[in-house]
Amino acid sequence: MKPEKALIVGTAGFVIGIAWGAAKGWQGPAPNWAWPVPLAAALGLAIWARWRDSCGRRRRGVPTIGTALLFGRDGTPCRPGCSDPAGSPPRPTTEPTAGCPVARRVEPGVVSAVPPPPDMSSAVETSRPRPPVSVCGTSPRSLDTLGMTAFCAVALFALAFAAGWLRFGAANRPADPGSLRHFLEGHPFISNLTIQGQVCGEPEVASSHSLLIPVAVSASRLGTGAWHRVDGEKIRVSVISRKKQAPGRTIADDYPELASLAAYGDKVEATVFRAPFPAKSGGRAFDARKMQEYLRREGYAGHLMAHAKNVRIAERARGNPIVERALALKGRILWVFRREFDEPVARLSAGVVLGRGREVYGANYRGRPLTEVFAETGISHILSVSGLHVGMVAGTVFGLLRKLRLPRLPAAIAGSLAVWFYVVLTGGSTAAVRSGVMTTFGMVFYGLGMKPLEKAALAGLCVAAWISLLPNPLLIGAVGFQLSFGSVLALILLTPRVDALLQRIGGGGLLGLGAWVVVALVSASRQMAFVATAPGFATLAALLAAGLWAGHELNARHPGLRRHGYARLPKIVRGLLATQIAIQAGLLLPLSGWYFERFSVAGCLVNLFAIPLSNVYIQVALVCGLLGTVPVVGAWLAGLVAVPANALGTVFLELAFRGAGLFGYPAVARPGWQTLVAYYALLALAVWILDFRWRIPRLAAHPPATQASPAFL
Repeated sequence: MKPEKALIVGTAGFVIGIAWGAAKGWQGPAPNWAWPVPLAAALGLAIWARWRDSCGRRRRGVPTIGTALLFGRDGTPCRPGCSDPAGSPPRPTTEPTAGCPVARRVEPGVVSAVPPPPDMSSAVETSRPRPPVSVCGTSPRSLDTLGMTAFCAVALFALAFAAGWLRFGAANRPADPGSLRHFLEGHPFISNLTIQGQVCGEPEVASSHSLLIPVAVSASRLGTGAWHRVDGEKIRVSVISRKKQAPGRTIADDYPELASLAAYGDKVEATVFRAPFPAKSGGRAFDARKMQEYLRREGYAGHLMAHAKNVRIAERARGNPIVERALALKGRILWVFRREFDEPVARLSAGVVLGRGREVYGANYRGRPLTEVFAETGISHILSVSGLHVGMVAGTVFGLLRKLRLPRLPAAIAGSLAVWFYVVLTGGSTAAVRSGVMTTFGMVFYGLGMKPLEKAALAGLCVAAWISLLPNPLLIGAVGFQLSFGSVLALILLTPRVDALLQRIGGGGLLGLGAWVVVALVSASRQMAFVATAPGFATLAALLAAGLWAGHELNARHPGLRRHGYARLPKIVRGLLATQIAIQAGLLLPLSGWYFERFSVAGCLVNLFAIPLSNVYIQVALVCGLLGTVPVVGAWLAGLVAVPANALGTVFLELAFRGAGLFGYPAVARPGWQTLVAYYALLALAVWILDFRWRIPRLAAHPPATQASPAFL
């Protein structure tokens, strides 16, 4: 078994095992040392399988476990008409096997179905050694290898599944009796709890009256009782101000010492309380259990509130020096944005470039809140630092260094360093770290010679899954985790196939597909209640088939139209179209209703323009912010770059506003899990048809349009 295949099988088993434990809500009595046992066994099995494949110590011509599992104990053929069973005399080496689709091999690596000239046939038969007896065109040696590979794959999957199941149970154990988490879980209402701790993250302005501060608690006491030592458990504190704020002012203007990025590392003392959350928040029912699960996934023991007057800085201290310097640089870049950019482009830059998405919450464009506009157009993902931002940084640095003729491995290492600089600069959120790990391993594997790029990205995705889930398997229930890994997996598996399929339909098929897209978007924006039903979905599928058939007829009547289709488009346009179709088909179409009970119709079109525009905008705005921190000439250089950055930001806002006004944001019924299983089964069947029936190129030999830029990953 090859290492990359063992990695994929083991990752699939481990992730499915964790998901199974999460679905059952299992709290394992097993200790933390129990789950590495099946994991170590799985690793040993993978190493043994790789060693066995490489050494080749098997008897020739003797049916072994592989032959018995696949073709019976005596190695008989799989169907009548194939080559003879083991023990029969071999056929001439120059003839193809009768009744088999595979020709007999004449030389290693060369397959020939054409016999040599008559006068040379006897010489060929006598001068070259005869191959071993084949079963359906495959020698017993390769059959044994295939059988052992299947056996090892099943065993590896089972062991990894057990390791994932046990790991989730160990992480989902009840809280220790003396911990702060145990105290908070047992007291839903708290009125007079005093805590001491250190600010362990970046303070964020949640609204004009509230501020979120992560605190690593070192001591606590209830009322006027004795202090109890707490072993560094993290809580999230909402600091609330009851002052009536003037327009344009927030809590950060009244309490700058708490809201400043320089507060990182300071020791604070606060009197906190816990009040019941409202039954409804933003028109949706609030689920306290889901809130607690979210806090646990993020590593918090709980969420508490405090009035701003009851929070004070007890001591100025320092935290992690790397994070401290990154936050200081981030503060200077934010100051440059506020000085050089207009509103709301300054807030947009803080959210899109530096990951401060809450900066956008109070911003309006043409009288509408930006958060509503971005949600309706399906581009809210741009406000959080994720694979799009990290891939943009990695692709830009890697591409520039390759243009300078730097070798692949040094360019990949330099791109990885740039990625982690950007991740730390933006605050090191969970999504950013996850994307950084994924991109780093994908680039390093590609730099070490793993080709094509999608294969290296798949290996990086598997390693990132292990690194993310081993320390915190509770992340399997996070929507961001599922969408992040799902989007990358859809890009890797579907993009090359979509690209190759679109090249086959020609110009007529492209016209028919475009007409169907217009009809589908208009129908979805006007009659989503019908489209979301089975008859509506079947109607759209029939219209798609009719459009492709009409395109085929156009290609037949006008042969010149076939040559002016999708294949004639520029590579960057082909890449954008293929990636957008892959994301919609593999992720957003089935899962938007499952997670959000809404479907962004405008996102299907707006993302085609918003993603490349945001790539350019992020790079220009980041360069402007970094230049503004340079002494003496920084202000002058930033002023020059701020002109195109302002223009790009305005175009981005106008694109989002127009898209939100053009199409609706309809609600859809949440599909059942049976519907999702059926959808992905049909999608897998379609991929199989493309690979094995239509001979669409696979990952190893797909057209180069989707390899143009690693930023798509």
